[in-house]
Amino acid sequence: MKRCTILLFVLSTLFTCAGAESPSSVSALLTVIDAAAGEFPDLLARRYSRVDSVRMALMRESRPEQFSVGVRDMLSELETLSYDSLLVECDRFSLKAASMRLDALCQWIAFKKAGAMAMRGAVREAIKSVNDLSEAGIDPNNRHVASETRLKVMYSGFRLTEGLDVERTYIEGLHEAVDSLQALYYEGSPVYLLLSGVRADIDGDLPVAASSYTDVIKSPRAGTFAVSCAAALMGKLCKRVGYDSNALYYFALGALNDLNNVDPTGESLGCLGLELLQTGDAGRGRSLLLLAFRNALSTGSMPQIARFSPLMPGEFENMNEDFSRMSLHSRLVIAALLIVVSVLVFAILQMRRRLAGAREYGVELERANAVKEEAVCNFLEMSAGFQERLDDFTKLTRRKISAGQSDELLTIIKNGDIREDADSLAIKFFDRGFLMIYPHFVENVNMLLEEDNRVVMSNPDQLTTELRVLAFARLGVADTATVARFLGLSLNTIYTYRNKMRSRARSRETFDEDVMKIGTIY
Repeated sequence: MKRCTILLFVLSTLFTCAGAESPSSVSALLTVIDAAAGEFPDLLARRYSRVDSVRMALMRESRPEQFSVGVRDMLSELETLSYDSLLVECDRFSLKAASMRLDALCQWIAFKKAGAMAMRGAVREAIKSVNDLSEAGIDPNNRHVASETRLKVMYSGFRLTEGLDVERTYIEGLHEAVDSLQALYYEGSPVYLLLSGVRADIDGDLPVAASSYTDVIKSPRAGTFAVSCAAALMGKLCKRVGYDSNALYYFALGALNDLNNVDPTGESLGCLGLELLQTGDAGRGRSLLLLAFRNALSTGSMPQIARFSPLMPGEFENMNEDFSRMSLHSRLVIAALLIVVSVLVFAILQMRRRLAGAREYGVELERANAVKEEAVCNFLEMSAGFQERLDDFTKLTRRKISAGQSDELLTIIKNGDIREDADSLAIKFFDRGFLMIYPHFVENVNMLLEEDNRVVMSNPDQLTTELRVLAFARLGVADTATVARFLGLSLNTIYTYRNKMRSRARSRETFDEDVMKIGTIY
């Protein structure tokens, strides 16, 4: 708040004074700039810290609305901090937005990425990206960011033409870009005036350009980016026509605007440093130029790095010395990390193999648990069935005896109907329970038999008598009398079924052993 108050005071004083570009006015601006430059690194670090905190929170955010708002705030903050970081975060959060099916947010991020590419120097790639997004259709909520991105692309393209004899077709392309952008803003707005100045500047109409730029700088409605661009362009215009003192003044205005808004992406600070070096204020000029150069490195602005690096050989030498001192240590650290990563990869592969085996056993265990529960239910249902039939027989017996119909009761018992009903119930529940434990028993038995002698099931939930005999063998019931008693068959019939099935087997010698292996987990 204190620094903003100072800026408003200085600007209001300068704009109301007749000698606004006098040495005393520039001196007052430079004094405020020195103080702002001293505070700039700490304020910039705080901005980075805030962005890091928001980034960590967004990685855990799963609510679409809160995630969308947070991403827009964070990327807008990064837009005036670092183009390189912005590009990385755009890729990161675009993937998460796509996974959450936030199509409008994905497009918004794509526009921000295109703007960062343009400001970083990749203007042609940015133009292609913007055109592709426009052809795909712009979401109504993204029209503002689309116009902002076009403005950045246009400004970056215009900035690259400075001092160059560019082709006429490129100039016509800039004309078209400016005209299409102006149609998006109302006449007299700061951005409209900025675009008017750029159009006049391209055409060589310097008075109109200068008037438009100064109107933007003086406008209380102008945003940070518009003021920064207008001040830098006005300073360069003054420099081209030989008004060095005016150029120094406007570069100072732009630099103070960028410093007060903690914006390392502006170019006025570097231009001011160069101008001060040329006017003999080497100490201050070098200090500001060094700050501008470091800002260019941190933001990833290739045009500014290319512009300032020839003037900062000492800075590169210091960086090379630091790198040389760190290189041996870095190589050792990298080697150690590679070893650690290799060990971790090997351990992870081993663990994955073990987990795969454990997962298979886990599936079998889950199935076994399910079978156990079904078997218990099957037993309870069978017991209930027998209990119900026993109750029915008890009621029938009492009724017949009470009515003096003992002979009729004896006839019913001798007919065997009650026994057959009980046997059929027992066999029904036996088949169901056995197939729960060995669901592929029939298929496995058929694989042991000759192709022409395989068992054909009329009911997939009911075993044939010969399969029941094999089922008892698989359960380990070796007593033939027990099997015969349960199935209601004679011993000879049981032996006949076993020999009949063995004679149909592919390998008669190992048939009994093969049956015992059905359903075994290795």
